[in-house]
Amino acid sequence: MKTKTPLALSLTRTGIVLVILGLVATAGLAHEARVSVELLVPPIQILEVDPIVLDLPIPTPPDLNRGYLEFGQPVQAHIRSNTPWQLAIRLDLSATGSERAIAKPKTLQWVNERGELIDIGPEWVIVARGPRADPLTVRLPFRVPATWTTMPPGDEEWRIDYQLLPAEGVHLARNGG
Repeated sequence: MKTKTPLALSLTRTGIVLVILGLVATAGLAHEARVSVELLVPPIQILEVDPIVLDLPIPTPPDLNRGYLEFGQPVQAHIRSNTPWQLAIRLDLSATGSERAIAKPKTLQWVNERGELIDIGPEWVIVARGPRADPLTVRLPFRVPATWTTMPPGDEEWRIDYQLLPAEGVHLARNGG
């Protein structure tokens, strides 16, 4: 047996009420009838992130001298939303691939559209926001701070969390907070 959702049950009840109103209007020989229909549409949002796995190049001496590694391609967040939205990201420091937490970078850096570097750590940071979208792609270029002391030999793994929310007047992150 198929279970009806609350919205389907509400629409079914509304349909029954409309039929009853129509029969009453016809029985009273009315020539017109007006029916009010209310429909609650919640915020509906879809977020797809591509690629799911990011591969960093193997660090080289020039990378460590420069102080960072760049991902080969930016992450693309594909957004669909029937309401104004905001996209937040954070670095999940608990999802590490090795036991060498002392040497791990505590942040990623996001390069915003103005070329500013925004540190992404364990706190949520708003990186984009916009009006209703169907579909919209947000490009998120990242880089990892990497120096001779923060990149010892071994495997590293980080997890980036993404969150799509209805906009609530939150301002876009800028350098320094």
